[in-house]
Order: sequence, then structure tokens, then C-alpha cells
Amino acid sequence: MAGRTGVNRPDWGDLPVKWDELQSMEAVAAHYGVTAGAVYKALRRQGITQKEQGLWSLDVFVDQVRAVCLVDGDGCWKWNYGSMRDHTCHGDDCRYPQVMIGGERIQVSRTILEIATGHEGEVARHTCDVHCCCNPGHLLWGSQADNIADSIERGRHIACLHLPVGGDQSGVNHWTHRFPERVKRGEDNLLTGRTRPDLSGERNGSHTHPEKRPVGEQHGRSKLLAEQVREIRMQHADGVSVYRLALTYEVTKMTIKMIVERRTWRHV
Repeated sequence: MAGRTGVNRPDWGDLPVKWDELQSMEAVAAHYGVTAGAVYKALRRQGITQKEQGLWSLDVFVDQVRAVCLVDGDGCWKWNYGSMRDHTCHGDDCRYPQVMIGGERIQVSRTILEIATGHEGEVARHTCDVHCCCNPGHLLWGSQADNIADSIERGRHIACLHLPVGGDQSGVNHWTHRFPERVKRGEDNLLTGRTRPDLSGERNGSHTHPEKRPVGEQHGRSKLLAEQVREIRMQHADGVSVYRLALTYEVTKMTIKMIVERRTWRHV
């Protein structure tokens, strides 16, 4: 059937049957020669919700993962789905693929290794050094220490930027001895080399540059004007209480008290 743009659209009449048979969005899309997004929309139109579609299922997880991966010459199953479709898998751009199952985000490599081995470990290590690889044959369990040792041995750890790979990394082999010119010393060391100047007391900017300090009604939080301050002092001298002045000028009693005692607004 031709759509509005003249592109032939598949007949979705047997879609529910094909979905029950294949149970894979990519496999169904390949069968109809369309994108996975088109299959998803067609399923929704036929009343099959996303939850019922079961986009990812642990029962057939290995087959589903294999269907969305590209196999290279080294046997790596390189993840090629979602935001990582057609990406260049190397260096920092190579990420660990994740999917949602039952409302929980899981890491594909860990889950597929759990299914393959029947148990869970601390860290899923890649023997191929390709983060997006999902081939269970390229994965094995280990500790975080094993994982770091792998990265150092293969020259991927940050320490390898400065240290000889596979050798003694202490003493004279440490990068501070091998590259002393890179060590920040004295004033070049931002953590220990520079001390902050003493800006207390008379050295403070309010004393050294009093003209730059906003006072009185120039201050952004001032609620009174200089003329009002003069009126407050005159009225208080005539016997008006601090309480009454605070009500009249809508400020606190402490504000009025500090004004009449010239602890504030001393320049007026």
C-alpha cells in the first residue's frame, strides 16, 4: 500500500503473529523491511502497548542482543542500537550499552555474562578491550583490582600516560622522577604554593578604599533615606519612643535603636 509520500508501506495484517513468533523489534523490522520505530508505532496502533511488547526479555536476551549487534573481524558483538547506532566504537566514545527491563536500567555486558555463566560477579571484564562488545565469549568475571590491572597492562590506564607499562612504577620510575619539569612547585602549585594575603583589619578594602563602599541609601538593601534618618533622630530627641518610630517607618526596633545611637548611618 502506498502512503501519502508515495512510499510503499507493509501490510501489517499479520504483525501480531510475526511479533509472537520473532519477539524482537529488529527481527520484525528486518522482516518487513522497515525501521524498528515503524514496527513500534504499528504495534501501538494495534493495541499492543510498550509493556506488552516486552522490548527486552531476559528469556531471549542473548538472541535479542545478538540481533542488534554488528560482528567485526575479531568476533566482537558491537552494540548498534538506540543512541549508539552507527557510532564509532573506540576510545572515550565507546560506552557500555544499557537497556531498560522491568523499569530498571541494566548494563548489557553484565546481564549477558550472568546468563552465560549462571552467576553474578563483581566486575564484567572485557578481554577484547571494546566497551560496547556484548559477546559473552569476550567477557569474564573479576574484581575491580583485576580490571585496573588489565587497563594498566594494556596501556589504557591514566597512569600509563606517565609510567612504564608492566614495570615497577615506584621510586625512580615514578613520573615525578622521570618528568621533574612537570611537577608544580612553589608559586606554580595552586594548592600549596600560594598563600592568601591578609585582608583583615586596616588592610580590608572598606578601609583602604572607603569611597567604593556603598553606604546609606546607596546600599541595595537600604529601606530608609537620609532625610528619614534625620527625622527619626529629631523625633526621638523630642521624646517619640523607639517602638512608635519602628511602626511609623516600618522597620525593626533594633534598626531605630542603631540609628539614634549612631551605630549606623553615621555619615548623616
